[in-house]
Amino acid sequence: MRRLLPIVLACVLLGPAVAQQPPVSSIRVTGDARVTAKPDRVQIDIGVTTRAMKSQDAASQNAQQVAAVLAAVRKVAGPGADLKTVSYALNPNYQYHPNGAEPTLEGYTAVNVVRVTLDELPKMGAVIDAAAQAGANHVQGIQFTLRDPDSVRAQALREAAQRARAQAEVLAAALGLKVQRVLTV
Repeated sequence: MRRLLPIVLACVLLGPAVAQQPPVSSIRVTGDARVTAKPDRVQIDIGVTTRAMKSQDAASQNAQQVAAVLAAVRKVAGPGADLKTVSYALNPNYQYHPNGAEPTLEGYTAVNVVRVTLDELPKMGAVIDAAAQAGANHVQGIQFTLRDPDSVRAQALREAAQRARAQAEVLAAALGLKVQRVLTV
């Protein structure tokens, strides 16, 4: 996972002391950092789609198939997996006719998508296989994430701030001035 975080520092530069209060001099610099972290969590969106002539039949078949998929996934994934439904839809299917004739109802489609979150990445393939064997008929997406993205973000912010500060110091030295404080970040 890569993060690019720009940091803007406006630093006060002071020259030799003068009797009067001169206006505040400042420069603006940007610091950025990329921190790469190996993902330690995966989210897999597994779906079941069923079709039937009656909406109740499509929904019932879908519920049975999803129950089988969930049981199979729980067995393979173990107790550390998190499973939750992320979407459910039950829609009519129409046959559209040329010449503006009324569409004909041809049945219903039920779609249920369950998100499986695993912290044990090596189990990912086994979970997908078990879901497919139990009746899942599509994988909508796989996303690799971090359990603790805040520590990686904090590291990137520290590095970006250090780079911005270093740039400000170089500019100030080139101008014969010194950075006294940070005005804004």
